[in-house]
Amino acid sequence: MAYKNSPTNPVQTLTNADEATKVILVDADGNNVDGTTGGVAVTEYTEADTVASGNGVLGLGKNGTTIKAIQTDASGNLVESNSATIAGDTTSIDGKITACNTGAVVISQNTDSIDGAGAPTIDSYTNAAISASANTANQSLIAAPGANKQIWVYGIQYTVGTGDGSASFQDEDDTAITGVMEHAQYSGLAVPPSGNYAMPMWKLATNKALEVDTVTCSISGSIQYAIVSV
Repeated sequence: MAYKNSPTNPVQTLTNADEATKVILVDADGNNVDGTTGGVAVTEYTEADTVASGNGVLGLGKNGTTIKAIQTDASGNLVESNSATIAGDTTSIDGKITACNTGAVVISQNTDSIDGAGAPTIDSYTNAAISASANTANQSLIAAPGANKQIWVYGIQYTVGTGDGSASFQDEDDTAITGVMEHAQYSGLAVPPSGNYAMPMWKLATNKALEVDTVTCSISGSIQYAIVSV
């Protein structure tokens, strides 16, 4: 415990030789030093010396504008103390640590790298089965979601049956989502779901259903998608 005299605090007298202590200071590089640093005198107190009551202080911080001291009262309980000004420059980490006061650290997430520009409003996220017959156009996979809503597809997996053929995806107005993709029998397509809601594989126009056309082959599998408010 470090003690120093203070004209504004009550005083106490050390009565036990075990209470003899010495202020420990560090320089700007964090090295232990003796003597006077930054105008703060190092004082050693021994039995019968008069010192400020409850004035044991541990200051934390380096190269910032202020530090918060950790202080105990006369009974050894932790109490809040005044901030002390220290020299140096402050360094901030954008989007990571936003505040540090009275011992609390507030962490915030940098959403730009996760959600992208304009984080979407996800109404629902689900997986649906795909079972599309051969030689059939305009087979609905996901129904139109309603006014002011869009289908965003994050992943798709399917295999090809019945024979060699092709598949193509479009919305209900036949606006192409993909080109015509040729497949050999028993081959398929697999795109794992995206881990970022703001970066889907496909975005459909507002209130449009997702459809698939098949030629010769059938396809079976699953699709992962969200309904997004826009």
